[in-house]
Amino acid sequence: MSKKKNELEDKIEQLEAELQAVKKVNKSLVRRLRKIDNKFDEEEYLEESEIKKKYEGLEQYICPHCKKRSMDEIEIAGRIFRRCDSCGKRTKAQKI
Repeated sequence: MSKKKNELEDKIEQLEAELQAVKKVNKSLVRRLRKIDNKFDEEEYLEESEIKKKYEGLEQYICPHCKKRSMDEIEIAGRIFRRCDSCGKRTKAQKI
């Protein structure tokens, strides 16, 4: 019986150590995010309408399999699906 208790205690200690490591990383990321938010100035960056104009007509989709921007949108019989040019994978068909 004591052998199981020691294994359980070891597992608990291991999980507590992992939890502390994750908390440490989280705290450092929160600090970095605060620092970046303080430096962010909205006036320096483009407005939303300017961004939309810049990327208008560039509706290319990224293939989830090969991670390339080569998915074409195909419409057949009132449904739309996308197919990758490079690897041939396709998405589920959606009704229009």
